[in-house]
Amino acid sequence: MAAIGVAIAAVAGLAAVSLIWPQTAMLLPIARFLGLVWLAVAGYRLSQGHATPPMSVTDRHEGARRCFKARQLSWPPRSGPPGSGFRRT
Repeated sequence: MAAIGVAIAAVAGLAAVSLIWPQTAMLLPIARFLGLVWLAVAGYRLSQGHATPPMSVTDRHEGARRCFKARQLSWPPRSGPPGSGFRRT
């Protein structure tokens, strides 16, 4: 899927050559249409893919507790930015 997207992007990039060679101007609408189709297909495939089940209330509480505990370990800072001369005692 990604290779197709890169190929479409390459065709769209070649459309910039139309500034020098006007016959390549037809590539731009082709690349735009193919890009739109690719975007729709990629969005559909992403929505059908790796959906994670919703977290339970207990899991959310545990995650928040771990995050809060990690913040407590690193706050307040023991010193200021380097060169500021600030030192907490």
